[in-house]
Amino acid sequence: MTKLTKTDISPLNYWIGRALATRDFGHVYVHAAWRGEDYVHGDIVFVWSGWGRSLLSGGHKYKVHARYRSTGEPVPTKVLKSL
Repeated sequence: MTKLTKTDISPLNYWIGRALATRDFGHVYVHAAWRGEDYVHGDIVFVWSGWGRSLLSGGHKYKVHARYRSTGEPVPTKVLKSL
């Protein structure tokens, strides 16, 4: 099985995947080295919710939220999946 790295997918798809995982599971596991700055795509901003809890395996527990920059409202899941 090939291990995917952050560079194997586009930045937008990376952030959409993290936002959807947060919605599905309540959080997402990411290695601390992969946690970067917030990401902006048009009117949508993807933001990390603070610093995560460290896990024994080296991962950290975070939440990623997708919001409209203009209103601050959450971006619907249907819209995220269509990007």
